[in-house]
Amino acid sequence: MLRLGEILPENITIDTIDWRGKIIPLRGTVDGTPDEASGYASALVDTLNEDELFGPLFDDANLTSLMQNPATGLLSLEIRLQFTEG
Repeated sequence: MLRLGEILPENITIDTIDWRGKIIPLRGTVDGTPDEASGYASALVDTLNEDELFGPLFDDANLTSLMQNPATGLLSLEIRLQFTEG
């Protein structure tokens, strides 16, 4: 998880990391306009997939949820990581 902190952009905050067997959902918020935040979230997914540590450890990371939180105005995100088989 230290590596996640190293590659996480400053405008993305991860609030929750759940470990559910082979699946790890990351939940958090993205700062910026909706268009910018969407791009930042997608870029993080690409970074996770291409990272030297995360890439081989997990199947493709997937952005499973991205929606605006009306209370904060920020976008809430969920990224799903699944351990590779074998």
